[in-house]
Amino acid sequence: MFVSDQLVYLELHKTGCTHIRNLLNALLTGNFTGKHDQITRDLLDSDRAKIGSVRDPWSWYLSLWAYGCDGEGGVYHRVTNTGKVEIRGLGWKKTPWDAVRRLVDDMRPPKNLRQWKRVYRDINDAGAFREWLH
Repeated sequence: MFVSDQLVYLELHKTGCTHIRNLLNALLTGNFTGKHDQITRDLLDSDRAKIGSVRDPWSWYLSLWAYGCDGEGGVYHRVTNTGKVEIRGLGWKKTPWDAVRRLVDDMRPPKNLRQWKRVYRDINDAGAFREWLH
């Protein structure tokens, strides 16, 4: 999230938010508070404009799946349990008990591991993308 005196930019996954945040940072004096943070009550109640970016849903899903085909992203790591457990980004400061729950969930073996690995096998396989969507 990018916060300035004039606005709050809420980052939604896979919507070009890093690029937009960098542009805002070049144009405005503000702070980056954390990637994909939820807005706090004090910012929500402030007079700052609240903005975000959205993306065509089809393009958004395709990008999320393609990112996983590259072995990246939280969704990919959760469903394939690649042995990489992310401790950062779980919301420790704002919701510590939820963060503990998410961490424990991330350490469990995923259901249907073989199927998940199959749908992420080839970025050029439209059938794998359709199966991933299903």
